[in-house]
Amino acid sequence: MKKIGIVGGLGPESTLEYYKILVKKYNQIKGGVASPALIIESLDLQAVSDLMKNNEWDQVLTTMIQAANNLIAAGAQIIILATNSPHVIFDELEQQVSVPMISIMDATVQEVQKAGLKRVGLLGTKYTMNGSFYPKTFGKYDIEIITPSPEDQEIIDEILWKELVHRILEPESKKKYLAIIDKLQANGAEGIVLGCTEIPLLIKQKDCKIPVFDTTRIHAMAALSSALED
Repeated sequence: MKKIGIVGGLGPESTLEYYKILVKKYNQIKGGVASPALIIESLDLQAVSDLMKNNEWDQVLTTMIQAANNLIAAGAQIIILATNSPHVIFDELEQQVSVPMISIMDATVQEVQKAGLKRVGLLGTKYTMNGSFYPKTFGKYDIEIITPSPEDQEIIDEILWKELVHRILEPESKKKYLAIIDKLQANGAEGIVLGCTEIPLLIKQKDCKIPVFDTTRIHAMAALSSALED
């Protein structure tokens, strides 16, 4: 197995989910008490979120390059960013990194395509919902991305930063998210991409009437699949 390097901490709670998913699935495959070879470079969420808030994407890129190089120096053979929003600079980052990287958008669009959907709603931070990186990737497969209204984006973003990054899971916040998902469905969404790695802590498939795509699980599974290839 190739050693997986995880740029984590963005936020810590979702990084824990990546770790648990990777370990559990690997153990199911290999049996016994087997666990995968993993390295985590845990970054300061406050520092990175401040850079994003100030639109200092060049500095975000520099931070991610350094994190990736630290992982490579520690033996990583595949690298993933355990987060959605910093994928804004994924293309530039991939060009600067000497080992393969697995994109969260590429992994997710493959699952949406398998489901045969052509129009999906996207939830995430404001950087993700307003960014071009999801529409660009999904557009290659003729899949349309639709996003919540600006007012609903504010609700989603506030709950993410004030609650979900701390694993605070409030029933009232869940109701707000589900109401927004219902609006997206009414606007033609055939499925929902949970485009922030903390959202799956709150929203599950059983809560929704249409398919839900958990980017945390999808991304982790894609990384493990790649690591297990000969």
